[in-house]
Amino acid sequence: MQALPHKSSGLRLLSQLALGLLACAFVQPAAAANIPWSAASGTPNIPVGKVTGFYIWHVSGEVYVTAAGNTKAGHVFDAQITVTGAKAKISGLTSKKQVKPDSYSQPNSTSVIFHFIVARTTDSLHFKLTGGTTLTFTAKHDTEESPNLINYGKKPISAGSDPAVFDLAK
Repeated sequence: MQALPHKSSGLRLLSQLALGLLACAFVQPAAAANIPWSAASGTPNIPVGKVTGFYIWHVSGEVYVTAAGNTKAGHVFDAQITVTGAKAKISGLTSKKQVKPDSYSQPNSTSVIFHFIVARTTDSLHFKLTGGTTLTFTAKHDTEESPNLINYGKKPISAGSDPAVFDLAK
């Protein structure tokens, strides 16, 4: 009995598709290059009530993180900042404009976690950073990853990745 051509080619197509999907399962996306910490220098001009996003910058060893919202109902901002490397330390953590149910904590000397609900305003953290080789900023906006909402430096520039990883030596 002769096999029907369409069944054979259909089976071949299905097996090729399955192999392609299997190959894709093992391919990892290329990691984004670390951002030079020097590029995050300088205080940005954040248009309060007009933009939504995370902003991180530094001035003279002091690090500032701001969450900005642009809706009356508000947005949920959750983030973690972790510093790694020799003698890495976060100290002097303070908050500006924090209201309930906003919260922040420092579970250890190398990380900070915060949860802000921000409407047409900003909530901010500020801390001193010493030592370390990398600073990693992982963020969620309204419970989703936020690669295009993490901004850094005076310009500000979109990190384009979540987490955003900064090379403290550059």
